[in-house]
Amino acid sequence: MTHAPRKLLSRSQRQAAILQGAATAFATKGFASTAMEEVAAASGITKEIVYRHFASKEELYGRVPIFPVNG
Repeated sequence: MTHAPRKLLSRSQRQAAILQGAATAFATKGFASTAMEEVAAASGITKEIVYRHFASKEELYGRVPIFPVNG
């Protein structure tokens, strides 16, 4: 089994990817029903990496754009 090469992103690019994944996860299930594991999965990373960028789910939710851009 071969894996796609990992794509290293800058800190700002990684945060943008997390925010996009979080917007998708929160829009699907709402804040209270969304676990950080789901945000991580929607972002294509691990929960630990999410926590390296955002200290809490509340902080992350506060940074999610109101009108996320798709595509």
